[in-house]
Amino acid sequence: MLATGAEPGLASPLCDAIVLASALHLSAELEVVGCIFGSGCDGELTHAEVLERIAAVARAGIWTGTHSPDPDSARELLGLADLVPTEASLMAARSALGEIGPAEIRGGRRTVELGPVAALIFTFDARAAVGAAAPLAAAVAGADSLDDAQGRLAEIGIRTELDYEREMAARAG
Repeated sequence: MLATGAEPGLASPLCDAIVLASALHLSAELEVVGCIFGSGCDGELTHAEVLERIAAVARAGIWTGTHSPDPDSARELLGLADLVPTEASLMAARSALGEIGPAEIRGGRRTVELGPVAALIFTFDARAAVGAAAPLAAAVAGADSLDDAQGRLAEIGIRTELDYEREMAARAG
């Protein structure tokens, strides 16, 4: 969500950028809180890269807190995996329950590091983050379609999950 695009493992920035940029379209009366949960658990950014982005949010004065799920909430998240399979959230929940060390995801194609940092929830002012703290969200802000947002990221050299999905569909068809 706060990636810059320079991270070598980054593979799916489009959705995160659009979701964060959407904060700009919500009522000014609402406090819009951005949240990073499961740092490094998707195998795209390392703990160090996530912490650097949180430090950028702190330097901007918009970091609002750090939390972690309690054991009951982490177990509940693990139980929901049958309904909504998501490896990243499972890795974060396992971390919140005290697991530590490397864990394979995506059929062994990536390895993530479980532990306390992966269990943290970093919160920040979502509106204020769109810009220097979240440059990819700034790049897609104002896009009028998914294709427009993808094109804006492509213009700055960012490959997205939509590029990948379209290439896979073209190969299959």
